[in-house]
Amino acid sequence: MNMRNIDRIFILTGAFFAVAGMCTGLWMVAVNSFVYSKIHAHINLLGWVSLAIYGVVYRIYPAMKDCSLALTHLICSVAGVIFMNLGWWMFLQNILVGTKTLVVIFRGGSALGILGVILFLVIFWLHGKDKPEAG
Repeated sequence: MNMRNIDRIFILTGAFFAVAGMCTGLWMVAVNSFVYSKIHAHINLLGWVSLAIYGVVYRIYPAMKDCSLALTHLICSVAGVIFMNLGWWMFLQNILVGTKTLVVIFRGGSALGILGVILFLVIFWLHGKDKPEAG
C-alpha cells in the first residue's frame, strides 16, 4: 500500500499529542498537582517527539513510504501512545488496579510502542539507504 502522506500523518498526529501533553502540563501547574506527570511525559516524548521524528524521516527518505510495513508502523506507534497513556490514567484513577485488564492495557501499549520502534528500524534499514530527497 502506498502511503504517500504518511509523513504528514505522523507529524500532524504528533502535533496533536504535543497540544495534549502541553495542556496536561499546564493543567498540572494550574492545580498545583503533579500526579499526572508520567502521562504528561509519555504524551510529549512518545506522542510528540517520536511521531514527529518518524514523520520527518519519512519526508527525508521518501522510499520508506512505499514499504508495505509503513501503515503498520503508523498504527502501532499511535496505538502504543494511546494505550500506554490510558493505562497510566486508569492506574492513577485507581480503575481496574490489580486486574489483568489493566496489565494487558499497559503491556499492550508498551509492546505496541516497542514494535513501532522496531518497525521504524526495519523500514529505515531497508529503505533509508536511498538518497534523501533534496531540499
